[in-house]
Amino acid sequence: SDGSLVTARWLLDELAAAPVGAEFTLAEGLLDKAKEAADSLEGSRDQLRPVLHLLSLAWRDVFLRASGYGGELLTWGDSCPALKSLAARVTPSAARRLAALTIEARDRLDANANLKLLADALLLDTGSLLCGGEPLPVKV
Repeated sequence: SDGSLVTARWLLDELAAAPVGAEFTLAEGLLDKAKEAADSLEGSRDQLRPVLHLLSLAWRDVFLRASGYGGELLTWGDSCPALKSLAARVTPSAARRLAALTIEARDRLDANANLKLLADALLLDTGSLLCGGEPLPVKV
């Protein structure tokens, strides 16, 4: 839906501009947006699923850009300027991890993971990779 695209773009813009340490605030913002668009916790889950899907496509674009590809291979094209600046900050392997983490988060969402823990973990790992670090070991 349009709402999912707006939320995904909001998050990418924030990540491109965010100082280190803003991850929990961004996770909270993401959940707030999902809740606003939903009428229940289950609804929030349904709102987050397409957002995570769009984010995984965005990280795929970041991977392609970071690897020196572009143009017709990009899903998002030039519709989100934040992706250009994010691609300039990460290695292709970090971008690949970002896409994988987002897909893992979507799978955990479908397995009924706690939404707050899921959003916090995803954004902490994302922040870490964007700063050239490693994602935290996954706690099952």
